[in-house]
Amino acid sequence: MNLHIAGQYRRELEVAERAVEVAEQVGDTRMRTWAETTRGMALATLGDLAAGRRAGEEAIPVAEASNDYFGLLSAVHYLGEVCAAQGDFAAATAYYTHALELAERLGARSRISAETANLAEIAFYQGDWQRARELAERAVEIAREASAGRAGSYFQYANVYRQLATILAAQGDWERALPYLEDS
Repeated sequence: MNLHIAGQYRRELEVAERAVEVAEQVGDTRMRTWAETTRGMALATLGDLAAGRRAGEEAIPVAEASNDYFGLLSAVHYLGEVCAAQGDFAAATAYYTHALELAERLGARSRISAETANLAEIAFYQGDWQRARELAERAVEIAREASAGRAGSYFQYANVYRQLATILAAQGDWERALPYLEDS
């Protein structure tokens, strides 16, 4: 993840591929889930969306077999991103919905907010701007509730605020959009 954030995608891919090998050698299914997911992210970011999707899909049964719900959440989240990038909005919706269900099951408030916002983004792309706005407003509400009284908030919230701002701006409501862009 650090390599991804730093924009070192080729190095991220190399490290993830090595991690998959090591995980298989030692029989560590949780490590393999995370390594396959990271490999998929790197492949997709480098432009090979189909290979990135396959790698993510390979992580799902591994995570399920080891009851690695956080790993599964990560895998289905990133598959949602890849499918959205491919324009496969039905699959993206299914993956983000699954990620939201897992986040709710785990009580991961930051992820509940993030996955709700991701569903808003897909609704926006599909032209259902009313639903997109409702979901994005709900995602911001969850983010604010979850981070109330904390010194800082999760990095996912930047995207949550950005998504609501995008929807508001697209609807011509720049006055309401600007504070969300600033919060982002």
